[in-house]
Amino acid sequence: MGALFATSCGLLMLQVALTKVFSVVLWYHFGFLVISIALLGFAMSGVWLARRPEWLDENGARRLWRPAAVAAVLIVVGLWIALHTRVDAMHLIEDRNQGGLLVVMAVLFAPFFFLGKAVSATLTVHRAEAGKVYAANLLGSGAGCGLAVVLFDALHLSASEVAIASGGLVALGALLYALGTSIWGQFVTAVLCAGFVALGVFDGLRDSQFTLYPPDSKPLARVVEWLETNSPSRVEFKASAPGGARTELIHGEITETDTPGVFSARSVKGGTVEARLLPPEEADLVSFGEGGYVKGVHGIDDFVDFREWTSLSRVDVFDWPEVYGAWGLWGLSSNYSGPQPRQVGITIDTWAMTNVMEWDRTDGAAPPEIVEWLPASLVHRLVSDHDVLCIGAGGGMDLLTAKRFGAKKIVGVEINPSVVKGVREQALDFQGRLYDWDNDGDDGTIEVHVAEGRHWLERDTTKYDIVQLSGVDTASTTQAGAFSLSENFLYTREAFGTYLEHTNDGGFVTLTRWFLPDSDGLPRNTLRLFVLAWNALQDAGIEDPSRHVVLVESNGFSVVIFSRTPFAAEQLASLDEAGAKLGVRTLYHPDRDSDYVLPGGTASNIVARPFDDYATAQDKVSWLAAYPYDVAAPTDDRPFFFETSRFDPKFVTNRDSWITPLGGLTSHAILVILLLVLTAVSWLFVIGPLLRLRREVRAEEGHRVPLAPLLVYFGSLGLGFILVEVVLAQKFVLFLGNPVYSLAVVLFSVLVFSGIGSAVAPRLGRPWIALAIVAAIAGVYPLVLDTVFDLTLQLPDAARIAVSVALLAPLAFFMGMPFPLGLARLADADPRATAWAWGINGYTSVIGSVLTIVIALMAGFTMVVWIGAGVYVLALIASPFLGRGVSAPEPESSEESVPWRDPVAFE
Repeated sequence: MGALFATSCGLLMLQVALTKVFSVVLWYHFGFLVISIALLGFAMSGVWLARRPEWLDENGARRLWRPAAVAAVLIVVGLWIALHTRVDAMHLIEDRNQGGLLVVMAVLFAPFFFLGKAVSATLTVHRAEAGKVYAANLLGSGAGCGLAVVLFDALHLSASEVAIASGGLVALGALLYALGTSIWGQFVTAVLCAGFVALGVFDGLRDSQFTLYPPDSKPLARVVEWLETNSPSRVEFKASAPGGARTELIHGEITETDTPGVFSARSVKGGTVEARLLPPEEADLVSFGEGGYVKGVHGIDDFVDFREWTSLSRVDVFDWPEVYGAWGLWGLSSNYSGPQPRQVGITIDTWAMTNVMEWDRTDGAAPPEIVEWLPASLVHRLVSDHDVLCIGAGGGMDLLTAKRFGAKKIVGVEINPSVVKGVREQALDFQGRLYDWDNDGDDGTIEVHVAEGRHWLERDTTKYDIVQLSGVDTASTTQAGAFSLSENFLYTREAFGTYLEHTNDGGFVTLTRWFLPDSDGLPRNTLRLFVLAWNALQDAGIEDPSRHVVLVESNGFSVVIFSRTPFAAEQLASLDEAGAKLGVRTLYHPDRDSDYVLPGGTASNIVARPFDDYATAQDKVSWLAAYPYDVAAPTDDRPFFFETSRFDPKFVTNRDSWITPLGGLTSHAILVILLLVLTAVSWLFVIGPLLRLRREVRAEEGHRVPLAPLLVYFGSLGLGFILVEVVLAQKFVLFLGNPVYSLAVVLFSVLVFSGIGSAVAPRLGRPWIALAIVAAIAGVYPLVLDTVFDLTLQLPDAARIAVSVALLAPLAFFMGMPFPLGLARLADADPRATAWAWGINGYTSVIGSVLTIVIALMAGFTMVVWIGAGVYVLALIASPFLGRGVSAPEPESSEESVPWRDPVAFE
């Protein structure tokens, strides 16, 4: 049991680690692909075992160390190959590098195949004790989930290091399998464990061979490219130097200034860096010995000033090279002609980038003027002496803007603790100490909280004059797993209602988003943003929101401003004046027609002026249904703001449904392709071989073995479990306030309590009882969870975690029973039946991992859970036909054993 526990622990850790690897070296929406690869490996291992009965008898226990040992080796080998196979998923078709992606998938599939082989063979060999064995599997998986979070959040290990640690656990499992069964196995696995220890100790070798490089389409890759043609150096100023102790990156030639003994060089961020070097005793810089005052920078890892891994993401903080111009000035007016700011860049998983703009507060200087030329600053023209809440504070751009406009109180909320930590450690003085907890050097007007924005706001009782969100995206894998593809609870109808509720009378909500119409000019996300604001105003009791919202666009970015109070004439005049200065284009204005007119717009396509057309439509439901894209307001049950394609006949022929404006595949396209590929591969390598095996069995027996109940029962368990489990991880995100808590609490609770349920399952005996309870609880959960969450939202974190565990425990407890009870029904049958059951269970789990997202996109989370409950009902119907269960031991017979000797077990 200890061997299976350790192997299962390493298996789950590997899945979590690889989602982070994919998020960095591919793109964040490939994180959920790991689940599909893993489940496919499990399914194919079951097929392999079904055709190798010699692995499934009592002597098979002596071989169990082998697949575990091979898996441990393949984890390291596969990881190395994956990291050295450069694939840019954004330009996969353009680069014709589909083969590279297939290589990555293949090398990471291999360890899951052997891990599945070890687990499935263990369950089969010890099928008479299926409850205890399956409990060890689930409890080990739960421990692996918790351990992965600890390694990321407490020790801040990298994704590569966590993956390697998972291999070490699998190697330990192989050693435990070998104990008492194979001397040779004990020697091999002991050497293997020693190898993993060495790999952990010698970090130089590990770091050089397992570095995660971003693809060329990510911002951090531009820094890597710059480093290939430049040779920057690092200098460290002494505390006694002007400006105090600090580190600067310089490049180019170092020259002496007109002041004797003072030298200067170009700063990577822009501008010049000056330091006195002569006489040496008065030098401003720290000496690096033989290297002098400068230390060469070698590679991106050396260039980055701050890097931290958590279960949420990897965060890098670095000097943004001035050659690339300012980054993150969303929609900066073309009329701005002033100086460009120096910046420190921050990337999340090497992609989602925020920045820190320099604010030199010497002599009481105000924040840089450039922020006044950002369209996000328009809302500050409508109020004065105001309180501002900035959700998604990032590097502090919105806080800096509020400070420029004299806000009385500024509150920032940032979900990623590493972003705030990186700013505080590397750019606190550079940004004017906005993120100084003690407000050192400030007047106490700014406070920053590390929390999920909406959850924090729903627990906050304060009202604000401005609630602002600027470009807040889900752009890294979350611990919620599969739905990192596209979900965002900040952009739902309920969320917008919360924002409005937390504004004072006359207060405003404003959001900034990309403005990315399709190739015909049809707006998508921006129109959906407008619809969301409109619906939220109606939900707030405003019958006609036409004078409560303004929408503008500037250089590819749209800004919506809306309020429970209608815009006064002087406020609109102020916006018009500022808009004219910035050169913005009006998309919707209460007093005049939109500036945005589609070329060739006619009454037949109802979108000549799409924003005005929606505002004036009498039947808005019909208008939205007729619009070429899904721009209806997302809800908490269907929070897919970024997914505007529809699964309809037009989807196949509409290029914009497949290709994003940035040139990559849309999420809908990825889902369709992945579902087709996984279905074909699974059928070819799972169901096909199982059907051939069935024909062989029929030939051996001379009659057909009725395996339909086995197919329905174990297939339903695989599909139902993943449908319910993945959605529960999402349902608890808002309640617990952080994806970290959602993963740790939901997945850990489900696995652990399922393991406990599996251990006591033999006492229940009848699987239909557990299945009926699971179906009933799953059917009721969507109806009661929101009410419970509302009643307990204000409780402390520990109490909310306890409530979550209490809610999850009953369902998880009974979800752990059907699988071992089903295996027990097959105990008298040929051992291959158990491997077959494992293969079928894995097959439906593979399809379910993608089907879950498809159903959620089309019908919402509630429908996914209800379908999951219905699938468990199918298993309930099939359960009486599985067989009689474990029978009493029979006298030994000299007759040669016959495969499938107990066909009754399948009837």
